[in-house]
Amino acid sequence: MSTDSPLAIVAIALYTAVPIWILELNQRSYEDNLKELFESASETAQLIGEKGDQLLFKGDKPGDTAKLFNKTARAIALMSFLPGGVTLFGRHWETTNPNK
Repeated sequence: MSTDSPLAIVAIALYTAVPIWILELNQRSYEDNLKELFESASETAQLIGEKGDQLLFKGDKPGDTAKLFNKTARAIALMSFLPGGVTLFGRHWETTNPNK
C-alpha cells in the first residue's frame, strides 16, 4: 500500500487515534466498555458500510468525515478490549483493562 494513498493515510491516522481512545477508555470499567461495544457495534458497522468512502474521500458536509473517523477509531479501541483484540491495516490492538 502506497503511503500517499487515501487508505494508507486513514491507516496512519488510526495508528495514532486508536491508542488515544484506548487511554481514555481505560479510565472506565471493563464492563462499561463491553456494554458500549455491543450497543454501538451494529451502528458503527452500518455507518462504515453506508459512508465508508467518506473515510477515504471528503464528505459532503463539513465535519462529517471527522465524525465518522472518530466513531471508527473509538469502535476499534472498544474492540481491543475483546479477548484476542482486533487486527486492522496490519496493526494489532489488544487491551487489558486494569479495572477488570
